[in-house]
Amino acid sequence: MNKCDAVLTIDQGNTKTKLSVVADGKILRTLTSAAPSLEAAVELLADFEICGAIYCSVAGLDARFIESLRHLIHAPVEVLTHSTPLPIRICYDTPGTLGLDRVAASVAAAGLCRGEAVMVVDAGTAMTIDIVDRDGRFRGGNIAPGLSLRFQSLHDFTGQLPLVASDGPVPEFGSDTHTAIRAGVVRGAACEITGAFRNAAGLFDVARLVISGGDAPILLPLLENDIKNIIVVHDIVSLGLDLIFRYNDSIISNENL
Repeated sequence: MNKCDAVLTIDQGNTKTKLSVVADGKILRTLTSAAPSLEAAVELLADFEICGAIYCSVAGLDARFIESLRHLIHAPVEVLTHSTPLPIRICYDTPGTLGLDRVAASVAAAGLCRGEAVMVVDAGTAMTIDIVDRDGRFRGGNIAPGLSLRFQSLHDFTGQLPLVASDGPVPEFGSDTHTAIRAGVVRGAACEITGAFRNAAGLFDVARLVISGGDAPILLPLLENDIKNIIVVHDIVSLGLDLIFRYNDSIISNENL
């Protein structure tokens, strides 16, 4: 089997699906759609020669998309499940309930920080905070609402509070209702991360944070004073899926020797 160069990753999240082409640890191009899109895959395949694909979903598997993709691509198409071999060890009381996006993000963080204990934050629709120790063991983490869910819930479940956008000034304390909500939501989420990092440093000797997700640029300025070693990754789940595909590709290659 030839060395695998570019890999197509499909990350089906809670609100959108990202199809990316990854090679040499870099994302070459990404297309985003509301649901898994065969048209997006065709567009990417027209521009890149890939050696395989890997699909991950936290919203239920799209069996028709998977079957169509396998007919379209003349290369292996992997579906990430809880039984897929991984380059890290999952130490979790209920591994079958562990979100596969958290798995992929943790694989990517461990790959970026080999031999180090690391905390990985994926700040998207949900904000996940997970730990991989220096021996490559996933040790668990936290799940909380992302910024958009926090803003939306304040608006939906109160009688008077407005729906506030996440972009804008984040003062220490708000001087009106809009800035008070923004400061409370954004600074509250940042404090969750710094508090978790402090605890992880004590429990697992974590000294590095990897952060990704759409809300990462909003949170980052509030984290940098308290956390010195931060790696910002544009799309950590796609990078993790690429590493998982290549790990399994190498297993198959060794078995065929």
